[in-house]
Amino acid sequence: MASEKTDVMIWLENEIKIRDSEENQRYAQVLSDIGVDEMDDFKYIIDDLDDPNTCAWLKDDGKDFFDKNPGIKKGKLRKITAIAKSKYGGGGSGGGDNGGSTKQQPASAKDEWATWTRIDVKKWINAVLNEQIGDLDGCLKYVDGDDLTGKKLLQMADSGKNSLGCSSKQGKYVIFGKLQEYQEEDDFPTRAQVAKLAASASASKGWEASQNDAADDFAKGGSEKYVKAKENSSVRQRLIKFYEVYNPAKLDDENAIDELLKRYQGKEQQLFSDLETKYILSGPKTNYVRKKMEVKPISKTNIILKTLSRLYHENIRTVEEAFSFPEFHTPLLDEVDFLAKPMVLLVGQYSVGKTSFIRYLVGRDFPGIRVGPEPTTDSFFAVMHGQEERLIPGHTVPMDRSKPFRTLQKFGAGFLNKFSCAEVPAPILESITFIDTPGILSGQKQRLGRNYDFAKVVEWMAYRSDRILLLFDAHKLDISDEFKSSIEMLKGHDDKIRCILNKADAVSNQQLLRVYGALMWSLGKVFKTPEVLRVYVGSFWDEDYQNDHNAELFDNEASDLIADLRGLPRHCATRKINEFVKRTRQMKVHALIIEHLRKQFGWFGNKDKKQNKLLNNLRAEFKDIAKAENLNLNDFPNPEKFKTLIQKHDISKFPKFKEKWRAQFDRVLTVEIPKLMKELPNFSGTTNSDDQKSNAGANPFAQQSASNAKIAGGKKWAVTGVQKAKFDTKFYSLSLQAGKASGQQVMNIMLQSQLSKDVLRKIWDLSDIDQDGYMDNEEFALCMYLIDMTKDGVKLPPTLPIALVPPGKRHLVEVE
Repeated sequence: MASEKTDVMIWLENEIKIRDSEENQRYAQVLSDIGVDEMDDFKYIIDDLDDPNTCAWLKDDGKDFFDKNPGIKKGKLRKITAIAKSKYGGGGSGGGDNGGSTKQQPASAKDEWATWTRIDVKKWINAVLNEQIGDLDGCLKYVDGDDLTGKKLLQMADSGKNSLGCSSKQGKYVIFGKLQEYQEEDDFPTRAQVAKLAASASASKGWEASQNDAADDFAKGGSEKYVKAKENSSVRQRLIKFYEVYNPAKLDDENAIDELLKRYQGKEQQLFSDLETKYILSGPKTNYVRKKMEVKPISKTNIILKTLSRLYHENIRTVEEAFSFPEFHTPLLDEVDFLAKPMVLLVGQYSVGKTSFIRYLVGRDFPGIRVGPEPTTDSFFAVMHGQEERLIPGHTVPMDRSKPFRTLQKFGAGFLNKFSCAEVPAPILESITFIDTPGILSGQKQRLGRNYDFAKVVEWMAYRSDRILLLFDAHKLDISDEFKSSIEMLKGHDDKIRCILNKADAVSNQQLLRVYGALMWSLGKVFKTPEVLRVYVGSFWDEDYQNDHNAELFDNEASDLIADLRGLPRHCATRKINEFVKRTRQMKVHALIIEHLRKQFGWFGNKDKKQNKLLNNLRAEFKDIAKAENLNLNDFPNPEKFKTLIQKHDISKFPKFKEKWRAQFDRVLTVEIPKLMKELPNFSGTTNSDDQKSNAGANPFAQQSASNAKIAGGKKWAVTGVQKAKFDTKFYSLSLQAGKASGQQVMNIMLQSQLSKDVLRKIWDLSDIDQDGYMDNEEFALCMYLIDMTKDGVKLPPTLPIALVPPGKRHLVEVE
């Protein structure tokens, strides 16, 4: 026996670190006494490892056993059984009548973590970190909401990236710091050890013991190293709490926090004295609860856009570079330009309500916001989604390759000084990005004050935007020179433009009629097209109407506008394919023009004179190209603008437009693009299998004895614009069928209110006005409003007053 090691002895040597041969044999004999002669024997006696009749060391606290076996340590036996359970019994749980699962579980503690459920993670946080996290309940709720498993924590530990989303920043850093500590020391606790901690009075001391003598160290209550680490941790936590109040943006810079703690080591009192002096004039920041970020599968739209990006990079981009196309059109595109969320550009003169409009849709303030009757917004603001609220300065934004603003560097430092990006954890920003522009003043005085070309920047933004909103104030409809030049830069993007006549609630009906007519006349003078632009009339901010004589009209206009914006993500792929086709055709025409002009240069003669002659006759040259290539002249650039740009180049030095390139363009436009169009998702809605199982025409809370609620008579809808926008965000996150949510889907949301089913049944009856068993956006908003009203202590009405009936449903109501 001494000459040859068994599998059990090898396992004890490698896994339990029992390398002394005699000691190893003693432990192997103990295991053999309970029936473990081979490793597979563990799975048959896994349940017996907790049985004192089988394991003598468990009987009467093992006193007799350890007296007879002085070479056996209690701590190592506990470790052997814990690892055996994790390897063959899923952490100690029985496997049925056969004594355990036949599926082999991971032996090492770290591998065991990959099998941890969110319940295991919560037990670990409770046992190890309960005294280090202030908002323990918030962290535990986050674990449930995000289904945070051990596998996810291991991925964070391996990547070194903190992607935790719990509302408590202190908890976020404490949990991640502990993971890094385990990773560095390769010292992850097992389920059994966490359970031991939870049951022990030393739970607050955390997992600091070495794995070899874990149980002994737990009983001792930690070491000097632990005490020192706890002191350092308390200073760090206090610093984190300070920054949470006075400078939340600082929490993202862990290196700066480490450097600060190192610089003030041993002088903690001086540290906080200096910080209080520095931030003494700063008020506390508002803490917003961040929406849980779910890991979503790659959508069909993203696959299409990635394919579009690949087509561009493989077939078009090289030719654009060869023919200097970015100098004539827009800069080269990167993958992020194809994958970027839809952008909404707001343009208007000062004090027309652009910033207030964004706040109205986002439902909250954002970093850098300034609202007032004077020209307050003097910069371009990109309002985007982020996991944390922060303001990124303009020179930094183009450096972030995950944002579609890299090419803004071409406008120089003058512009970047007036550009910022505000990141906000608002649900609507998960699908749309807003661009707020400076309020436009009148005449020359503003142009002289700007050291960048405002109209050119607007042109760049317009090309990348999915929707362009021109805002007008009902009290001042004049279109300044710069506003006019900016609008002219929008030509070619007419399909994206929508107009908003804001603050219309402050004028009378007669004045509104005249103002609307004057606006349409002014727009006709600027756009010079026979088509009439869509103009939304209303008051788009989070205050009640000053005069409610047109409240129903304004509510309907607001609903139409929000529906138009909400459709942008659904049609994002279609628009980007359209823009790609437009750009590819422009590039092809550009290459054909240069190829036609280049061919007319000979080997000899004055090339400058020849180039000037060709450029002075561009209109005729364009006609020749259009006729030879069977193209429409409307696809050609403006001759004067093209002449100005091409004069900077020697036409004779451009490369030949190869037949290979021409074939690539034709294949992309005639073969690849039609293929992509067939792959576009159908947004008409699909049938949900769960919905089919539910009774389509019934109240999901109904009982056989329930009676229908009645609607009674009583103008303005009680649900405000801000409330409607909030409820819409939740509604449109559901899997809709023909624009409606099923009873099952709405029931799941209603149950979160924790109201009784009798109350919820009554709310459904009042909300489902057309009684079809489904809810559209207005009925859903009414339902949520009634729930909030009930929770605030307001009793439900037996009949629905007309003020509660949604505007779009009032034609169904008979007023008594």
